Amino acid sequence: MKESIALTLIDGIGPARANLLIRHYGSAAEVFRVSAKELHSEGHLPASVAERFSYSLYESEVDRILSWCESNHVTPILPDSDFYPELLAQTYDPPTVLYGMGNLELLNQRSIALVGMRKISDYGKKAAVTLTNGLCDADMVIVSGLAYGADAIAHEAALDHHGKTVAVMATGPDRIYPSSHRDLAARIFKTGAILTEYPPGSGGNKYQFVQRNRIVAGMTEATVVVEAGHKSGSLITANFALAQGREVFAVPGSIFSGCSVGTNELIAAGATPALSAAQIMAAIHGDTFPVGDSQPTAIQVSLFEERLPDYLSPEELTILKVLRTDHPFRVDEIADSTEMTIDSLFTILLSLEMNTLIQQVPGGGYRRI
Repeated sequence: MKESIALTLIDGIGPARANLLIRHYGSAAEVFRVSAKELHSEGHLPASVAERFSYSLYESEVDRILSWCESNHVTPILPDSDFYPELLAQTYDPPTVLYGMGNLELLNQRSIALVGMRKISDYGKKAAVTLTNGLCDADMVIVSGLAYGADAIAHEAALDHHGKTVAVMATGPDRIYPSSHRDLAARIFKTGAILTEYPPGSGGNKYQFVQRNRIVAGMTEATVVVEAGHKSGSLITANFALAQGREVFAVPGSIFSGCSVGTNELIAAGATPALSAAQIMAAIHGDTFPVGDSQPTAIQVSLFEERLPDYLSPEELTILKVLRTDHPFRVDEIADSTEMTIDSLFTILLSLEMNTLIQQVPGGGYRRI
């Protein structure tokens, strides 16, 4: 174990190179028995890395890491451990060492990643909670990255629903990021699990967050993207999942919402629309989605209702719920359905029209856009 940890501390040796060395020589311990000169001459390491390749240079740091882990109930996990996620081990560059906290049995239970943008909309929040609850009911472990927005919502929804969740961090186990999620991390630790490939003392460099996403995608059967902008980090997770041959789902959203640009693009590129937990589970199992099942339809409707902006007044919301996209309503029909006066309706309809939520059609009727 000590030699494996030491490998991860050497600048210039990432997971892919470390794993190649271990496979070639049989173990991390055997790698360190090879001279730096030989490693370089055989093409395994560039000269700049080979000159720093000595276990003695990292021995004290390895001892510090192991001592800290023992004192703080953190378990270093090697690929031959029963706790190492089997699906993650099948990926191109699985971590050489993982650091786990909490219920490590969850790391090899059936799981699904749920991710999305940080500045998530009300629609996205409801979608995340609805899908998380349904997936928890299907006994799936919810895996996400402990970030702001969709990640935190998925973790919290799983915990509130008495489900199971795993948080994958981009920092060492001693540095919860963002710091405002320390209480959430503490909740996850009690019943779920926290996982990272970085040893204590590691900060959150930008590339580490990208690397974190490959673990989220790699250890799960499928990835669900709730909301994503055009260049959202959650799209990176989706790309990692696709690269590993895993299923990718995306919650469809309004073409007028910047929060749904990325998810709609994923669907256009071939991702499966995420309409309900039941539909996601059916797709993962390879089953035909039951057309007569009313549950997904009800969930889909409830999700799409959340497209409505949160700045709308109760009267505006009432009118929008009456109007449809496929059939125009006259003002008197809207008045009858909403029990509003004609005079008050004209002001509200004008406001909705200016916000491009409805349009007036020939003949004087109104319909949703």
